Amino acid sequence: MENLNNNTSDGSGPTLEYLGELVLQGFRNLKRKCESPCTLTQDATRILPPNGVNSREFLCNRLNSTLLPLLKDQLTAMLNLLGPASMKEEPKSKFRRVLEIQPELDYNITQIHSAFLALCPESEPDSDDQTNDQHLKHLKAYRLLEFKKKFESALQRIRNVLQTAFNYVELWRYPGLRGELYKDYEGQTKDVVKCIELTIQHSKRSEMDAIEDCATRAVGAIGRQLGHLIGLINPAAPRRYPFLSRPLSHQPIINLATKATPLIKLTQLFFKKLSKHGIMNCRTLPSFTPMNSYQLERLCQSAENVSPCLEELLISLGELDTTLEDRRLDTLLPIITKSAEDTASTLSASLLSVVLYLIPLIDSLPEQNYYQSWFATWNTQINIAVRNVVQVARDLRDLQYDSEDDSD
Repeated sequence: MENLNNNTSDGSGPTLEYLGELVLQGFRNLKRKCESPCTLTQDATRILPPNGVNSREFLCNRLNSTLLPLLKDQLTAMLNLLGPASMKEEPKSKFRRVLEIQPELDYNITQIHSAFLALCPESEPDSDDQTNDQHLKHLKAYRLLEFKKKFESALQRIRNVLQTAFNYVELWRYPGLRGELYKDYEGQTKDVVKCIELTIQHSKRSEMDAIEDCATRAVGAIGRQLGHLIGLINPAAPRRYPFLSRPLSHQPIINLATKATPLIKLTQLFFKKLSKHGIMNCRTLPSFTPMNSYQLERLCQSAENVSPCLEELLISLGELDTTLEDRRLDTLLPIITKSAEDTASTLSASLLSVVLYLIPLIDSLPEQNYYQSWFATWNTQINIAVRNVVQVARDLRDLQYDSEDDSD
């Protein structure tokens, strides 16, 4: 849409084209706001006095009950006003209403940023905040940081919505183009509304829900990795990732992969016991745990930390099989053994939190005893599984050295 100098038409007020230019400028400004939230002043942190638990509670409630719902409404209102059917009648009034909403949206985003800046200052978090907040329930530093991350993810989507809205308004006079653009605009707006709703839900969930969600995702992800490993060992098994590597062809590598199978199965079982199939199935668990933010984050992030270790193990097995004749054992075997050891190390740290903070919350003593015994047995088994992987890897390396000596 061209920037016309003539902003009036026969004394009847701004032209439709001029109003459209103002709307476009408004979308430009909003997009810049979403791209550079860090321009906000740190003075916003003054909203929160030292040890202001009540202020944190107030800000969380304000975000969830007022600011974020208003954000959804503002984005939806602009979408509806700019729809092709809506713009057929009194398009000037629709542009004027959008021009009213845009600064309101700008101010709302500023308020949201200020609230999150007060809840989660951008300076490095104090270690005391992470290790001495076990009593703060949903206001623990880890939970607040996760809340902020969810909003920042939504903000990137909002930026894309604003860009699509800009493109649509710029071409709305062209029927052949605006139809598809509006579909994109509508679809993106609906997606971002869902994302904001999930952000609100995410902040309100209990710690048990947070742990259970992480565990459930881990069970699925590790299950896919286990399927990949089985496909490497058994050519007749269904191939989960046929594009990654062919089935293993060298028996020593197949033996090593076979020894890695219990490790991955035990890793999956660990998280399964933290899901609705295990501890989270107990009926009377409280909503929050005695864990501080550091401990809670370590437990919730353990699934994400374990997955790359297992992935590296699987990829290295495939590479080792295809390059066995090139004598790359000294390079790849240490990667495989380290991946196995790192997996067990990560889970051992999480196991401590489970035993110290989760199991004691179960009000049934027989169930407590069951889970204490189960995790003790699991700990023994995973250590054996790691030792088996390491031992077979060493045997394979020794076999290589023996064959080299014989060839000499």
